[in-house]
Amino acid sequence: IVKVETYKDTKASFKKSFTDRFSLLILTLDDDTQVTVSLGYTTKKTLDKILTQLNSRINKA
Repeated sequence: IVKVETYKDTKASFKKSFTDRFSLLILTLDDDTQVTVSLGYTTKKTLDKILTQLNSRINKA
């Protein structure tokens, strides 16, 4: 894994709460392919924690 990006749905909806939004992780691999991992509904705080943990493990390698 070379790079980790996140995507979080920000569109307003009456079906979703205001704090939980649909989130994706986008992993870029050594050969420039991308893998998308669906996380489901998360808060921004949870998504930031996941991103921080993944980046710390990638930078150690």
